[in-house]
Amino acid sequence: MRLRFRLLEFLGGLGLGLLSPVLTMALCAHGCTVENVGLAVSVFALTVLAAELPSGIFADLCGRKRAFRLAMALGAASAAALLLSRSFAAASASLLLHGLSAAFASGSLDALALEDAAERRGAAFAAGASASLLAWQCLGLLCGALLSAALPYRADYAPHLLARCAACLAAALASAALPEERGGGAKRSRPLGKHLRCVGALLRGSAPMRFALACVLLTALPQAVLETYWQPRLAALTGTGAPRLPGVLTASSYAAAALGSAGMGRLAPRREGGFRALWLLLGAIFALSAALLSLARRAAAFAALYAAGCFLTGMLSVCEQTAVSAASADGTRASALSAASLAARLGGALACAAGSAILRGGTIGAVWRAASAVSFAGLCALSLLQKNRAGR
Repeated sequence: MRLRFRLLEFLGGLGLGLLSPVLTMALCAHGCTVENVGLAVSVFALTVLAAELPSGIFADLCGRKRAFRLAMALGAASAAALLLSRSFAAASASLLLHGLSAAFASGSLDALALEDAAERRGAAFAAGASASLLAWQCLGLLCGALLSAALPYRADYAPHLLARCAACLAAALASAALPEERGGGAKRSRPLGKHLRCVGALLRGSAPMRFALACVLLTALPQAVLETYWQPRLAALTGTGAPRLPGVLTASSYAAAALGSAGMGRLAPRREGGFRALWLLLGAIFALSAALLSLARRAAAFAALYAAGCFLTGMLSVCEQTAVSAASADGTRASALSAASLAARLGGALACAAGSAILRGGTIGAVWRAASAVSFAGLCALSLLQKNRAGR
């Protein structure tokens, strides 16, 4: 994997890591309240859902470099808009820009990097390339989270927002060093209608692609509710006795995900059947770990289990990118990666909606166990389906 791709993944992760530990507080400092901040965040989620697949199509037809630059420009604009915001509507508008940035970023740089690696090293190098990309992104997130904690505190979080702007603009400028596109992004003449038919045929007619999307959706169920509710669960275990623990755990989770990504690049089997089996096994272990986390009664045990879950999500991310890349052609790879991201967002939205309903009369632990049970059962059913097809 070329160093320029690694550095761009690092810069993209750095920009996110700078803001993610303080995003809720920054929103409340710029027009939101504790009561309506969830509504503002839902604007981000809905924007990503709506723009995920169109942004992938844009990357395939108009160029992956152009899509990545647009993503970074939108990221800088979202931070600037939040810095200037003084109302709920303006803060929500900044999250709309943030959602567009996330949608255009997903799949664009990854597709270009994977195609470049396949051309230079061969298709068998895909798992290693995906692992390297994800590891550098997690390293950027880790460094961003640590830098966020070191930045001077201001009530309007201006240092954090300006640092996010700077990281995004640096990534946009550095993208000029990317190699020229030889795959789908360079074929500007393909009509939109023909491209949509190709993408539709891939999603409908490719068994490996359908398998990948099903795995992504099922593993997203416990992952989404863990990410949503781990902070209040940890607060309930520690009270006010460990105010720095959430920041430390956030940084350690990024480090664990980076290690998982790097390790998966070496573990991934070359045969497609073995790869699918490993993906299903890792997904099932992750679902069980989420259920086990709900039983933790001490902060140390909770932190260790949460970091272990993040290690597994790093491995699962490599499985996702490798499988989707292998199932798609150069001309549709960015669209396929965006479709996988859309499946993950959809699974997360369903899990969080169900979690909200459970919390009306239940606990966070009950939410985690329910999501884990559905994910585990779905992965087992998918495994049986794969065995039946292989036996025919």
